[in-house]
Amino acid sequence: MIMVLHMLLLWIMLGNDYPVHPITGSTIVGFQVPFFKEAVKMVKEASTVVSEVAYVGWDVAVSPDGPVIIEGNCFPEILQVKASLLKKKEGPVPRYNEVMGIF
Repeated sequence: MIMVLHMLLLWIMLGNDYPVHPITGSTIVGFQVPFFKEAVKMVKEASTVVSEVAYVGWDVAVSPDGPVIIEGNCFPEILQVKASLLKKKEGPVPRYNEVMGIF
């Protein structure tokens, strides 16, 4: 599953279309991350523990029993989504810089 998610990120970044994973043959289109809502709820709750940290990149694994937080990174690399895919025509970097007090 991690490989499938990685390929989706590559598709976004490079503009390539991978309906099927080129190595595993797993179908990507329509794939639903198991326990996605639970994972989102978990990291939202975890983000309130240290409210002084304005931005956290969460590493989350999906186990057979549900999501598990691996770690939180206070200065994660952010993915600059292709601006052409967004309504505002800009990626997340300007907002990230604003929140983090950079520039």
